[in-house]
Amino acid sequence: MQEPDAVGFITHLMDNGCGGMHYIVLGDDGKEQYLFDRNFPGTSEGIEGFLGASNRGLEYRREFVVPSTVLDEDKDGTDEVFVRARFVDGDCVSRVQNTNVVKGNF
Repeated sequence: MQEPDAVGFITHLMDNGCGGMHYIVLGDDGKEQYLFDRNFPGTSEGIEGFLGASNRGLEYRREFVVPSTVLDEDKDGTDEVFVRARFVDGDCVSRVQNTNVVKGNF
């Protein structure tokens, strides 16, 4: 995405009151399993993260705490989790991106 397009998305992010980022933590054992989510309306800039426009297009970063018990999606084995980052624009249209799957014992 070009910077002018990204600036336009950010400028009109809250036109209909629905814009921002939604992060959904999912388990991955062959099928997606909802574990946790957090919603950040608007640009929500702060030390924990941001949503903004740059010469690289839309950029976002977010840190939030998820209890380890939530991440323990496979009680008798290795847990596989990932995050689905969903950008919602000012027209309430979503664009989705998934992170890599992280394996561990939580």
